[in-house]
Amino acid sequence: ASEMGMATGSPHKMVRLVLPPFSLVPPGTNGGVTWNGTMWSVIGGFLCSVFQLWMDYISGILPETDVLQYAVRLLLFGAISGGGGSLIDSVLGATMQMTYFDEDSKQICHEKGVGDKDRKHIAGLMPLLSNEGVNFVSVAITAFLGGWVLAPQIVWRQ
Repeated sequence: ASEMGMATGSPHKMVRLVLPPFSLVPPGTNGGVTWNGTMWSVIGGFLCSVFQLWMDYISGILPETDVLQYAVRLLLFGAISGGGGSLIDSVLGATMQMTYFDEDSKQICHEKGVGDKDRKHIAGLMPLLSNEGVNFVSVAITAFLGGWVLAPQIVWRQ
């Protein structure tokens, strides 16, 4: 989402941090969100569900009755999972991953700086996870919530 949000938006436009006080931060900041990026996450989840529907059709495991209802529920599930997973990733990035801004190069950095090269802290409450760690934990949480909480309520509900 952040890549698509940055690619389709203005690279110099500031974005909102996902947590209070909802500060404006540079694009690419961990925990920064835009409507553009969030909508791309929803679209991505929706497209994953379209692919699953196609695979269900090819393999012959679509339900014999209420195919339209199943399809609508599955597409809704994918869209909610995509958007929700993106927000979970943003909250984890804003809290458990440190982000700094280098004033000289005008770039987002993940390290504080070396020697006299001090960088401005712009996001992150505690340095617990790397970017890969945030991705892993957000995928695990999204998969759990999607598979054990959301899917039974939306997809498999009779």
